[in-house]
Order: sequence, then C-alpha cells, then structure tokens
Amino acid sequence: MKKLLFVLSIVFFIQPVFSQQYVFPIDDVKQQGFFNEETGKVSFERVIQVPGVSKSELYIRAADWFSRNFNSVSSRIEMQDAELGKLKFTGLIWASYGEGGEYRYGIWQFDVSVTAKEGRYRYEITNITHKKADLSQDILYKYGHGGNFENLKPDCGTSALLSYTISKKLWNSLKYYGYNRIVGFVTDLEQTMTGSFSEDEGW
Repeated sequence: MKKLLFVLSIVFFIQPVFSQQYVFPIDDVKQQGFFNEETGKVSFERVIQVPGVSKSELYIRAADWFSRNFNSVSSRIEMQDAELGKLKFTGLIWASYGEGGEYRYGIWQFDVSVTAKEGRYRYEITNITHKKADLSQDILYKYGHGGNFENLKPDCGTSALLSYTISKKLWNSLKYYGYNRIVGFVTDLEQTMTGSFSEDEGW
C-alpha cells in the first residue's frame, strides 16, 4: 500500500508544475525513481514483494491486468508463459490530450514485461516512443513521428509552416497525458498484484 500511495502521488505532484510551464518536468520524474540513468530514458522498473502469493497466482493476476487495460489485437504479445511466470508485450495507446483524451495525435508505444516468482514479481515498462498512427480513426493522422519520449523536441520537427510537425507545446502536452496514462497502468498493476483491485471500485 505504501508503494501504491507513492505511485499515486506522482500524478498530483507533476500536474501543477506542468500546467504552468508547459514543459514536461523530467527532473521530477528522476526524483521519483522512474528514470534509468544508464539508458537515459524514462522507465518504470520495480521488484515488489507479495508474501504468501504463489507464482502461478501472480501470473494469473498479471494476465487479468493485461486483459483489462490493453487490447490483445493492437498490443502485440511477445510471450505468455505461465510456467515461466512471464508476460511480455508491446503496449499501444493513443497519444492524446484534453479532457477525456479527445484530441489524438498518433500513438505511444512501449515495451512491457511482468515476471512472477514465488512471493514477488518484477515489472518493467520501457522504450516509450511516439509514432504516427496511420489509421483513419486517428483524428489528426497527418502528424509525424515524435520519437523517443525523452526528446525535448519531436523528431518530426516543430515548425508551424509544415503540416506534419508537432509544436513544442503540443509535444509536452502529449508527453504529460501519456505519462499519466502509464502511471495509471502501473497503479492498477500494483493493486491487481496485491489483490486489492475490485471490479466494484468504479461504481
């Protein structure tokens, strides 16, 4: 529960700073421990103890978390091995912003792995990258690839003279909302793995 509250605090800690400056506060993310100094990338990596819970049960909980949060068609599954206790896939979510995320500008793609052992598990969410969606349901699919999440400017450029670019303000908005979406996934995962998730919580 202590770890869960720690994760939840990140969303509320970042929000006022970002809304005033429109600069994604990467230094705050580093202070919270979600930055890998070796790779130079934002990443969510933790080992969490769950005493008394078997490897098989933890794997089942991880699979349940996946089915609730990700579409098995759009999110590419690389490994589902109950015997090894490992779930590995590529997550895909809309890169959006606004109340309810109604404005879409491509997708965020990231690598996810959850490995279960007796009484503990490890999760990793890494390699967060922005890509052009190239889908008809992408409201503004003309926009290009932003590239790595850590980019101060998107790879497609920021010039207002070109139709496929992403302004710096929009880029930081997409990063802010994308980051908080992933924080939400992490929060839900920790709740699920500790057995504290309830289907009735949304009522």
